Amino acid sequence: MIAFLRKKIDRIGQMGKKYNRIFFIIGFLLFLKTTYLFLQQFRPEGRMLITFLDHLIPFTPFFVLFYVLYYPFIVLPLFLNIRQKGHFFRTLGAMLFITISSFLMYLVFQTSMIRPDIVITNVFDKLVHFIYVMDKPLNLFPSLHVSLTTAAFLALRKIDQKKSWYFLSIALSIILSTVFIKQHVVADVVAGMILGGASYLLFFSDFFLKKIMRKFSFFRFLIPTPRKAKQA
Repeated sequence: MIAFLRKKIDRIGQMGKKYNRIFFIIGFLLFLKTTYLFLQQFRPEGRMLITFLDHLIPFTPFFVLFYVLYYPFIVLPLFLNIRQKGHFFRTLGAMLFITISSFLMYLVFQTSMIRPDIVITNVFDKLVHFIYVMDKPLNLFPSLHVSLTTAAFLALRKIDQKKSWYFLSIALSIILSTVFIKQHVVADVVAGMILGGASYLLFFSDFFLKKIMRKFSFFRFLIPTPRKAKQA
Protein backbone atom coordinates (compact mmCIF):
# COMPACT_ATOMS: atom_id res chain seq x y z
CA MET A 1 0.00 0.00 0.00
CA ILE A 2 2.80 2.41 0.96
CA ALA A 3 4.72 1.61 -2.20
CA PHE A 4 1.56 2.23 -4.25
CA LEU A 5 1.04 5.65 -2.61
CA ARG A 6 4.68 6.58 -3.21
CA LYS A 7 4.32 5.78 -6.92
CA LYS A 8 1.20 7.93 -7.12
CA ILE A 9 2.91 10.83 -5.33
CA ASP A 10 5.95 10.55 -7.61
CA ARG A 11 3.69 10.52 -10.65
CA ILE A 12 1.85 13.65 -9.46
CA GLY A 13 5.22 15.33 -8.87
CA GLN A 14 6.34 14.48 -12.39
CA MET A 15 3.10 15.85 -13.82
CA GLY A 16 3.61 19.07 -11.86
CA LYS A 17 7.09 19.51 -13.30
CA LYS A 18 5.73 18.80 -16.78
CA TYR A 19 3.05 21.49 -16.52
CA ASN A 20 5.55 23.96 -15.02
CA ARG A 21 7.67 23.55 -18.13
CA ILE A 22 4.64 24.20 -20.31
CA PHE A 23 4.46 27.62 -18.64
CA PHE A 24 8.11 28.16 -19.60
CA ILE A 25 7.17 27.46 -23.23
CA ILE A 26 4.20 29.84 -23.10
CA GLY A 27 6.34 32.51 -21.44
CA PHE A 28 9.01 32.16 -24.10
CA LEU A 29 6.48 32.55 -26.93
CA LEU A 30 4.92 35.60 -25.27
CA PHE A 31 8.34 37.19 -24.78
CA LEU A 32 9.27 36.40 -28.38
CA LYS A 33 6.16 37.92 -29.94
CA THR A 34 5.59 40.94 -27.69
CA THR A 35 9.21 42.12 -27.75
CA TYR A 36 9.36 41.53 -31.52
CA LEU A 37 6.32 43.77 -32.08
CA PHE A 38 7.62 46.39 -29.65
CA LEU A 39 10.91 46.67 -31.52
CA GLN A 40 9.05 47.20 -34.78
CA GLN A 41 7.39 50.23 -33.20
CA PHE A 42 10.57 51.41 -31.47
CA ARG A 43 12.76 51.18 -34.60
CA PRO A 44 10.34 51.82 -37.51
CA GLU A 45 13.03 52.32 -40.18
CA GLY A 46 15.99 50.25 -41.30
CA ARG A 47 18.68 49.64 -43.89
CA MET A 48 18.24 47.52 -47.00
CA LEU A 49 20.38 44.39 -47.45
CA ILE A 50 18.94 43.31 -50.80
CA THR A 51 21.46 41.76 -53.24
CA PHE A 52 21.26 40.46 -56.82
CA LEU A 53 20.53 36.99 -55.43
CA ASP A 54 17.25 38.22 -54.00
CA HIS A 55 16.15 39.46 -57.41
CA LEU A 56 16.73 35.96 -58.81
CA ILE A 57 14.33 34.36 -56.30
CA PRO A 58 10.73 34.42 -57.55
CA PHE A 59 7.82 35.42 -55.36
CA THR A 60 6.04 32.11 -54.66
CA PRO A 61 2.96 32.47 -52.39
CA PHE A 62 2.54 28.69 -52.13
CA PHE A 63 5.49 28.60 -49.70
CA VAL A 64 3.37 30.39 -47.11
CA LEU A 65 2.14 26.92 -46.12
CA PHE A 66 5.63 26.13 -44.85
CA TYR A 67 6.14 29.61 -43.38
CA VAL A 68 3.25 29.16 -40.93
CA LEU A 69 4.76 25.89 -39.62
CA TYR A 70 7.36 28.02 -37.82
CA TYR A 71 5.76 28.19 -34.36
CA PRO A 72 4.72 24.52 -34.14
CA PHE A 73 8.19 23.46 -35.32
CA ILE A 74 10.22 25.54 -32.85
CA VAL A 75 8.20 24.36 -29.84
CA LEU A 76 8.24 20.70 -30.91
CA PRO A 77 11.67 19.89 -29.38
CA LEU A 78 10.60 21.61 -26.16
CA PHE A 79 7.50 19.44 -25.85
CA LEU A 80 9.38 16.27 -26.79
CA ASN A 81 11.99 17.08 -24.11
CA ILE A 82 9.47 18.19 -21.50
CA ARG A 83 10.29 15.22 -19.22
CA GLN A 84 14.07 15.61 -19.70
CA LYS A 85 15.03 18.53 -17.49
CA GLY A 86 18.57 19.03 -18.82
CA HIS A 87 17.68 18.75 -22.51
CA PHE A 88 14.56 20.88 -22.08
CA PHE A 89 16.38 23.81 -20.49
CA ARG A 90 19.35 23.55 -22.84
CA THR A 91 16.99 23.78 -25.81
CA LEU A 92 15.09 26.64 -24.21
CA GLY A 93 18.38 28.35 -23.30
CA ALA A 94 19.60 28.12 -26.90
CA MET A 95 16.34 29.64 -28.16
CA LEU A 96 16.45 32.44 -25.60
CA PHE A 97 20.05 33.17 -26.56
CA ILE A 98 18.98 33.44 -30.22
CA THR A 99 16.01 35.63 -29.38
CA ILE A 100 17.86 38.07 -27.12
CA SER A 101 20.86 38.28 -29.50
CA SER A 102 18.51 39.04 -32.40
CA PHE A 103 16.61 41.68 -30.45
CA LEU A 104 19.85 43.43 -29.56
CA MET A 105 20.81 43.39 -33.23
CA TYR A 106 17.47 44.90 -34.21
CA LEU A 107 18.09 47.70 -31.72
CA VAL A 108 21.50 48.67 -33.09
CA PHE A 109 21.15 47.56 -36.72
CA GLN A 110 17.54 47.63 -37.87
CA THR A 111 16.92 46.41 -41.42
CA SER A 112 13.98 46.54 -43.79
CA MET A 113 12.99 45.44 -47.29
CA ILE A 114 10.59 46.23 -50.11
CA ARG A 115 7.80 43.71 -50.52
CA PRO A 116 6.00 42.95 -53.78
CA ASP A 117 2.46 44.15 -54.45
CA ILE A 118 0.06 41.25 -54.13
CA VAL A 119 -2.82 40.62 -56.49
CA ILE A 120 -5.07 38.31 -54.49
CA THR A 121 -6.26 35.43 -56.67
CA ASN A 122 -6.12 32.43 -54.30
CA VAL A 123 -5.87 31.39 -50.67
CA PHE A 124 -2.05 31.51 -50.71
CA ASP A 125 -2.13 35.16 -51.77
CA LYS A 126 -4.59 35.88 -48.96
CA LEU A 127 -2.35 34.24 -46.38
CA VAL A 128 0.72 36.18 -47.54
CA HIS A 129 -1.27 39.42 -47.54
CA PHE A 130 -2.43 38.71 -43.99
CA ILE A 131 1.17 38.13 -42.88
CA TYR A 132 2.26 41.38 -44.55
CA VAL A 133 -0.45 43.29 -42.68
CA MET A 134 0.37 41.73 -39.30
CA ASP A 135 4.17 41.78 -39.64
CA LYS A 136 5.95 44.92 -40.83
CA PRO A 137 9.08 44.49 -43.01
CA LEU A 138 11.38 45.11 -40.05
CA ASN A 139 13.46 43.01 -37.58
CA LEU A 140 14.95 41.03 -40.43
CA PHE A 141 18.70 40.55 -39.81
CA PRO A 142 19.23 37.88 -38.58
CA SER A 143 16.01 36.05 -39.37
CA LEU A 144 14.37 34.62 -36.25
CA HIS A 145 12.38 32.30 -38.49
CA VAL A 146 15.64 30.81 -39.75
CA SER A 147 17.73 30.87 -36.56
CA LEU A 148 15.08 29.31 -34.29
CA THR A 149 14.15 26.76 -36.96
CA THR A 150 17.83 25.79 -37.31
CA ALA A 151 18.24 25.35 -33.56
CA ALA A 152 14.96 23.41 -33.35
CA PHE A 153 16.08 21.04 -36.10
CA LEU A 154 19.41 20.35 -34.38
CA ALA A 155 17.61 19.71 -31.08
CA LEU A 156 15.14 17.36 -32.81
CA ARG A 157 18.01 15.56 -34.51
CA LYS A 158 19.54 14.91 -31.10
CA ILE A 159 16.25 13.45 -29.88
CA ASP A 160 15.72 11.09 -32.82
CA GLN A 161 18.43 10.75 -35.47
CA LYS A 162 16.38 8.19 -37.40
CA LYS A 163 13.83 10.88 -38.24
CA SER A 164 16.42 13.60 -38.87
CA TRP A 165 15.81 13.63 -42.63
CA TYR A 166 12.11 14.19 -41.99
CA PHE A 167 12.86 17.07 -39.62
CA LEU A 168 15.43 18.46 -42.06
CA SER A 169 12.90 18.58 -44.91
CA ILE A 170 10.49 20.58 -42.76
CA ALA A 171 13.24 22.91 -41.52
CA LEU A 172 14.53 23.59 -45.03
CA SER A 173 11.00 24.25 -46.27
CA ILE A 174 10.45 26.82 -43.50
CA ILE A 175 13.81 28.46 -44.19
CA LEU A 176 13.24 28.63 -47.96
CA SER A 177 9.74 30.03 -47.43
CA THR A 178 11.19 33.18 -45.86
CA VAL A 179 12.75 34.24 -49.16
CA PHE A 180 10.07 32.81 -51.48
CA ILE A 181 7.29 34.86 -49.88
CA LYS A 182 9.66 37.85 -49.63
CA GLN A 183 9.70 38.13 -45.86
CA HIS A 184 13.51 38.04 -45.78
CA VAL A 185 16.54 38.44 -47.99
CA VAL A 186 19.44 36.03 -48.46
CA ALA A 187 21.65 37.87 -45.95
CA ASP A 188 19.01 37.40 -43.23
CA VAL A 189 18.89 33.67 -43.93
CA VAL A 190 22.67 33.19 -43.83
CA ALA A 191 22.97 35.14 -40.57
CA GLY A 192 20.06 33.21 -39.08
CA MET A 193 21.57 29.82 -39.89
CA ILE A 194 24.91 30.86 -38.38
CA LEU A 195 23.26 32.15 -35.20
CA GLY A 196 21.05 29.06 -34.86
CA GLY A 197 23.95 26.66 -35.31
CA ALA A 198 26.23 28.61 -32.97
CA SER A 199 23.63 28.77 -30.21
CA TYR A 200 23.05 25.02 -30.41
CA LEU A 201 26.78 24.31 -30.16
CA LEU A 202 27.04 26.75 -27.27
CA PHE A 203 24.36 25.06 -25.19
CA PHE A 204 24.91 21.44 -26.18
CA SER A 205 28.70 21.15 -26.51
CA ASP A 206 30.56 19.24 -23.78
CA PHE A 207 33.12 22.02 -23.53
CA PHE A 208 30.52 24.65 -22.73
CA LEU A 209 28.68 22.48 -20.24
CA LYS A 210 31.64 21.00 -18.40
CA LYS A 211 34.24 23.77 -18.53
CA ILE A 212 32.10 26.87 -18.17
CA MET A 213 28.72 26.04 -16.68
CA ARG A 214 30.15 24.14 -13.70
CA LYS A 215 31.50 27.46 -12.43
CA PHE A 216 27.95 28.75 -12.03
CA SER A 217 25.83 26.67 -9.68
CA PHE A 218 22.57 28.01 -11.14
CA PHE A 219 23.27 26.27 -14.45
CA ARG A 220 24.37 22.89 -13.05
CA PHE A 221 20.97 21.30 -13.73
CA LEU A 222 21.83 21.54 -17.44
CA ILE A 223 24.72 19.11 -17.02
CA PRO A 224 23.76 15.43 -17.25
CA THR A 225 24.89 13.56 -14.15
CA PRO A 226 26.82 10.35 -14.87
CA ARG A 227 25.09 7.15 -13.86
CA LYS A 228 26.72 5.08 -11.16
CA ALA A 229 27.91 1.66 -12.21
CA LYS A 230 25.94 -1.21 -10.71
CA GLN A 231 27.82 -3.28 -8.19
CA ALA A 232 28.04 -7.00 -8.93
